[in-house]
Amino acid sequence: MPRSLLLLLAVACHPFEAGQEPVGDPLPETLRQSSYVRVATWNIEDAGAPWSDQYAAALDVLGRIDADVVTLLEVEGDQDESWMRQLAADAGYPHVIVAWDIGFGEDRAAVLSRIPFTSSTVHDAFSLSGDSSAKDLTRAIPRVTIDTPTPLTILPVHLKSGSWGDEQLFRRAVDGERMAQAAVRGIPGFDAAQHAVVVTGDFNAEIIDPEGRSLWRSLPFGLPSSYDLGNDLRSRMASSGLRGHPFVPLEDLGFSDAQARQIDGRWWTREVSRRRLDYLMSTPAAALVAAEVFNCDLENRTGGLEKAGNTLAADTCERAADHLPVFADYDVGRYGGGESDADADADSDSDADSDADADSDADTDVGPFQLVINEIHADPNASTGDANCDGVVDTAADEFVEIVNLGPNAADLQDLRVEDAATVRHVFPAGTVLAAGEGIVVYGGGVPSCGVFAQTASTGALGLSNGGDTVSIVDPDTFDTLVSVTFGGEGGNDVALTLDPQLDPAGLMVLHDTLASTDFSPGTLADGSPFPLGEADTDTDADTDSDTDADTDADTDSDTDADTDSDTDADTDSDTDADTDTGSSAVVILHEVLADPASTADTNCDGVASTLQDELVEIANLGPGVADLSFATLADAVSIRHMFPAGTTIQPGGLLVVYSGGSPSCAVGGQVASTGTLGLSNSGDTVTLATSGGVILDSVTWGAEGGQDTALTRDPQMDAAGVWVLHTAISPEVTSPGTVANAPAPGGGALVLNEILADPGPTDGDSNCDGTVSTTQDEMVELYNAGTGPEDLSGYTIEDATGLRHAFAPGTVVPAGGRYVVYGGGVPSCAGFAATTASTGSLGLNNGSDTVSLYDGTGTLVDAHAWSASPADTSMVRDPEGDPASAWVEHASISTQPHSAGLPTP
Repeated sequence: MPRSLLLLLAVACHPFEAGQEPVGDPLPETLRQSSYVRVATWNIEDAGAPWSDQYAAALDVLGRIDADVVTLLEVEGDQDESWMRQLAADAGYPHVIVAWDIGFGEDRAAVLSRIPFTSSTVHDAFSLSGDSSAKDLTRAIPRVTIDTPTPLTILPVHLKSGSWGDEQLFRRAVDGERMAQAAVRGIPGFDAAQHAVVVTGDFNAEIIDPEGRSLWRSLPFGLPSSYDLGNDLRSRMASSGLRGHPFVPLEDLGFSDAQARQIDGRWWTREVSRRRLDYLMSTPAAALVAAEVFNCDLENRTGGLEKAGNTLAADTCERAADHLPVFADYDVGRYGGGESDADADADSDSDADSDADADSDADTDVGPFQLVINEIHADPNASTGDANCDGVVDTAADEFVEIVNLGPNAADLQDLRVEDAATVRHVFPAGTVLAAGEGIVVYGGGVPSCGVFAQTASTGALGLSNGGDTVSIVDPDTFDTLVSVTFGGEGGNDVALTLDPQLDPAGLMVLHDTLASTDFSPGTLADGSPFPLGEADTDTDADTDSDTDADTDADTDSDTDADTDSDTDADTDSDTDADTDTGSSAVVILHEVLADPASTADTNCDGVASTLQDELVEIANLGPGVADLSFATLADAVSIRHMFPAGTTIQPGGLLVVYSGGSPSCAVGGQVASTGTLGLSNSGDTVTLATSGGVILDSVTWGAEGGQDTALTRDPQMDAAGVWVLHTAISPEVTSPGTVANAPAPGGGALVLNEILADPGPTDGDSNCDGTVSTTQDEMVELYNAGTGPEDLSGYTIEDATGLRHAFAPGTVVPAGGRYVVYGGGVPSCAGFAATTASTGSLGLNNGSDTVSLYDGTGTLVDAHAWSASPADTSMVRDPEGDPASAWVEHASISTQPHSAGLPTP
């Protein structure tokens, strides 16, 4: 856990005295550089006191979603409004408007904005109806227009709560009418296609459900005595009737729902009730780009809108409020360009690159494509239904969906989702590319072994309903449905459903045995023949790209720091040749297995010895590439025990431990079996590691030797040819999760921070030697071992003032007199020293004040360097180098070079 968070939690237990600074780390610098305006709505319940954990959590959430405009609901009373205004200031929102209490409770709506208002007002029943006696609006509605190239009007509403009583239903219908009036008030000749308006807030209703009566023609019983319906709505109720659904008035004006969902596909915005209550509804002129319901609990998933800073703890949203924030990007132009880069950029890049790539390999270029769902098996036969060919009939694991790319180009399926009527069932991992005419089969589970391109459901099951279901392929960025198939009771006949004619998007789903003698045919046509649409590719994996690029780039870029021009004056051919080897260059092996922890052994370091939870499997990456285990599986002889979550990687030379249970707290970390147990047998078992497509990477089988209170491990360590032996045969320890069994002991040397580059120069800042200058990826931190022996960095971390930036992989060792460099990103290609990229994806070093700290595996501070302003375009380095007592100086002041990552200062 980052020390900044530990400090935050510690301080949160002690209220501040009046006038002291509130708890909460500074908000991270935004990562969004687009021209879109981001709008968020959040029923925050109450702002919380500035010294509270709730307040700090809310500040973290606001920083993470990084909206330009935020509307907050349920700001309660004067004290809470004061705290909310403090929250706005701390979160960087200088422009604030808060509605007032209009007599039906203290809840108020507020608008917080980084962009100035060009107009603002607050509407009540009188201002909207023209009737001075009207008192029919539950909560006042603030309304602002912000200063964007296309003026954007935003208003938050909080409709009457309650679901079933006539009084609540009627008042919500009235609130819906007033909401629509407020949306267009002050816009002469309102036209949804011309005027950009976004209505936000907690509607306390479901857009897809009927809401009470379709029309109200009389007042219901139970209205408050102070409630007085305005004359405008009384007249309408007496004539045409008052519409019953609160969304209808906005929809009639041309507003539509942003269709925001959590990144795993769930709609709800309130976790405890699983209801969808909070919405963003906008006009076409607002040019919605995409929307999301932000759930901190899903921060380990990929997809969704771009966010700022580091991922948040899973319980952060829950600590902040009982609703989840909803946010969306709108393409209306951005006030001041939206640039958050503090560098003094004056980019005058006149790049006129005339690259006309004449690539002759067109057979696998990724471009427009059409997918078809050719076969679905919802009801495998309990006796003969082994559709995944793993030798086990399982009516859940043998369900499958077969998808074929009809072309004309290769289809990159990364992050696309397979959904049924209930939820998201599978997310395609990175690298899932279908050539034209190629198919892929997604199984419910098991270890697919049919010899076809296959994956298993990333959620652990397809869960198809025998009685009827809808299967869809959905783009998570736009939520567009690319293809969808619906079936009914015919899906429950122990036989797959397949298209007739085959591969015809206009075909009908029929029982498989009406076209062939078999019940299913995953990965082939119904008759077992291959899909016929694939091009006869003659490419021999030596791309014959005939690019005759004569780049006429006349780049006169005068940008002094953060040039975002991606032209590298080298052929930028994006040909992704799906016929070439797309596999990782990493060699992944099983490295250690503990099936029989001693009764006193606490291998997962959670403070509890458990012979079940302390079982473990350790995986090693022998390199040379990074190993991506997203959606890979660990199985024993009984079943799959663990599916690795998306984004699981192992650095070259690194180790990853999967524990059976508990709360792993060892310095090297680990994962817990996704099924809740590894279930390893002491007397004999087999563990298999397989890719998401069912390709076996490694396996190990043992007998009674697994039941001797000690682990089994490879000898030699980190060697694919190593034989399996008792751990005690090569080490005095019975197990060594996350480290090699015979790791070198610390040499008693001085491991120090030696060089830091926070501000790479725009022309000579390519510190990682990958041929591209990047002001983020070329940031670096260099460690130096000035001791007499090797230093094992397993469990060490690098942090800046914001939090964790890099965790060193197990087995990372720096020899005596050696250097190790951590870069912000890119593809480090320098020779002569060891290097890696930040495990969090960025070092995020500030050109202004920041601190870099090095901690060992116990959390003890090893070394740190703080600065108030980093030198421009050059690194900071110790002089003399490697001496923990030496001073930090500008690299350019002692060398002709701006930096010397991994090497002595020239």
